[in-house]
Amino acid sequence: MNNTKFNKIIFLLLYIAFSICSKNLHAQNDTSLLLDEKMGSYQKTHFLERLFVHTDKSFYIAGEHIWMKFYLTDALLHKPSQLSKLVYVELIDKNNKSVWRNKFQIDSGFGDGAFVLSNQFLTGNYTLRAYTQWMRNEGQNAFFEQVITIVNTIDETAKPQNTYIKPHIDFQFFPEGGNLIEGVESKIAFKAINEFEQGVDCNGFILNNRNDTVVKFSSFKMGMGNFMFKPMSGEQYRAIVKAGDSIINPSLPKIHPFGYSLYLVDNQTDSIFIVINKVGSNVDENLYLLHHGSQFSRKSQLLHTNAGKAYFKIPIQELKEGMNRFTIFNSALKPVCERSYFNFPKYRLSLTINSSQDVYEKRASIQLALNANGGLKEHLTSNLSMSVFLMDSIQAPYLINDIESYLLLTKDLNGIVQSPSFYFDSTKISNSEKKAAIDNLMLTQGWSSYKWEDVFGEPKPNLYLPEFEGPLVHANITYKKNNIPAKQVMAYFSVPGNPFYFASSKSNQNGELLFNLKSDVGANEAILQAKSNFDTTYNITIKDPFETKSSNSIKKPFPLLKDYKLDLLKRSIASQAENIFDKTLKNVQTNAKLQDTLAFFGTPTNTYFLDDYTRFTSMEELTLEYLQEVKIKKKGSDFSITLWNNKYNIYNELPPFMMIDGVPIFNANKLFAFDPLKIKKIDIIARTNLSGSMFNNGIINYSTYNGDLANFPIDENALVIEYKGALPTKYFYSPTYPTIKSKNSSMPDLRNVLLWEPYIHILNNVEKQIDFYSADLPGKYAIVVQGLSSDGLLGSSIKYITVK
Repeated sequence: MNNTKFNKIIFLLLYIAFSICSKNLHAQNDTSLLLDEKMGSYQKTHFLERLFVHTDKSFYIAGEHIWMKFYLTDALLHKPSQLSKLVYVELIDKNNKSVWRNKFQIDSGFGDGAFVLSNQFLTGNYTLRAYTQWMRNEGQNAFFEQVITIVNTIDETAKPQNTYIKPHIDFQFFPEGGNLIEGVESKIAFKAINEFEQGVDCNGFILNNRNDTVVKFSSFKMGMGNFMFKPMSGEQYRAIVKAGDSIINPSLPKIHPFGYSLYLVDNQTDSIFIVINKVGSNVDENLYLLHHGSQFSRKSQLLHTNAGKAYFKIPIQELKEGMNRFTIFNSALKPVCERSYFNFPKYRLSLTINSSQDVYEKRASIQLALNANGGLKEHLTSNLSMSVFLMDSIQAPYLINDIESYLLLTKDLNGIVQSPSFYFDSTKISNSEKKAAIDNLMLTQGWSSYKWEDVFGEPKPNLYLPEFEGPLVHANITYKKNNIPAKQVMAYFSVPGNPFYFASSKSNQNGELLFNLKSDVGANEAILQAKSNFDTTYNITIKDPFETKSSNSIKKPFPLLKDYKLDLLKRSIASQAENIFDKTLKNVQTNAKLQDTLAFFGTPTNTYFLDDYTRFTSMEELTLEYLQEVKIKKKGSDFSITLWNNKYNIYNELPPFMMIDGVPIFNANKLFAFDPLKIKKIDIIARTNLSGSMFNNGIINYSTYNGDLANFPIDENALVIEYKGALPTKYFYSPTYPTIKSKNSSMPDLRNVLLWEPYIHILNNVEKQIDFYSADLPGKYAIVVQGLSSDGLLGSSIKYITVK
């Protein structure tokens, strides 16, 4: 029986069934309410973030920059997420090991960053992996991943890192709903892929034990397809498939004598229908349909089976844009069937790129008109990023991902999705074909990532906290003498610098510390210490903030074809020339956008810039002469100080908290022995302070000229560690040639990336002009724009120009 005829029969039966079962359609019992309550409670405590990274291109030469724009959204509406303030980025090699990693700041869902590929990278394909700490609670399937290619033309010893992979075909069957039941006609999807996870065209047939052909089938798009099959009791079946040049005999799914089967009917009406068949004893029972997806779930439906059948109706208007999942639970609330359905978005962010011409001379002015249309909302704003890069023989096959297909489709599916943008491109496929192709994708890769035992079990705390203010540094403190966890000990985390970063934390019962740094941009070193109590000293260790589990991504080997030789040579020369050119413009290109943030103590009550005064060579004289709020006490050769309290107009009995460049000073004698000529300024906070677990009677912070402690003797028990802060943002430098003299300059301009603009803010239907200049490399250039509107609309666009 073909699918069309089968659908018509099912559709007629549905309306008959609904007229019989209408009295039960909206009935809810305690079990149904429990299902809704558990699901709702789980999703409230499991807010999900999704991350997309727009890279300037996907093929790089060692020595080039990788430029990135980060789009962090919520999983449901795709609006910019306000939760996390840091993105962790890694490069994963062929052995699924992290070979480079760092972190970048983001704000209100957006951020950007760049780094240089050193000549230590071997030639081959790598995975660019990015995530937030909060996303780690979901596991690696939630991480952003993109394959990039790196070729090392500088170091001759950097041979290709990828090895030969034996060709093979992987073929699998996927019964709709998950089960194949005797005597029940069901839809079975299939998928054939090669060793690189790419679809392979195939056709085949199923034979019974008498070698009669029961079903013939062939793939539709990307090695996927489906067919109807009714297994009969007592029969044995086998499959024969021709995929590419291979003949294989894949195993059929297990055929069960009893159980549940599911069939989805979509007749392009105002609803879709889920048909359930139960075979076996006690076929009449309550079944529950839960409609859910990333960060949403609807009130479950309850139906009582009639002769083992149930027909659920879901209005199209209730479907969410993107992935919708339907899970069927039996009367014991055990999931028995599942189906995914993709609902194409009604609205999208339409981005158009127009240029005054399609062909340009070298070093010519290029003007682009960019327009964003997000519907009828006049004041809608969008945040876009744009890259203009050379499409030569080696870059051509390696186009980058697009934000729309990634966030709406790829991230909610299991495994690798081949050419996800294909399903959104109406120029390559009709709407009916697009719907059929994406449904095959739902059947083969749309399985839920929920662990239902977690949903119905006792709530579990999230292992990773969201960094909604800045970096959270986890550490452990133990007694040095016996390595036992030290509890209720105040510890301090300092990153000296200008500005400096500082946080304090009191250990819990397990000796765990949590430092909230707020920011750590540009940090390379940190100092951890706890104030020693007489002869008590401590060990402090910090936890690695990066994902410790290896990536399970599959990377296609990069073949160094002879056809690439000329373009690789050009790229190598261009990269080396650009690096020389880069050094002459270092101050322009790498100007870090460091945040002008206040120190943890806020605005000082008074600041002394010592160069405004007559300088003293003694800290004691300086304090007595200038620091009006400070009183010195001296007992023998030991110094101590007290600080005025502006609120109560008295000197505090206990000493203030003292710091130099953000590092605590526990011994006043060290301070008064220090050279005051190394101090640039002194901040006085003449009030009591409560910061996290730390309470103090005012603060005095001494700042050296370079923020590097100027050889101040820190506590001998302090731990000095290498600490990677967030990388500072770099500016992309794009030279201009407004005059004949500049156009005729002998300075080479061999950029293969003409423009990288991570922040383009644009109003709905208000044209934005983008200006830049072409370089000296002729060829075809791609202009790629990605973007996200303030209300969660996603869009991307690509246009090509030529430089001759």
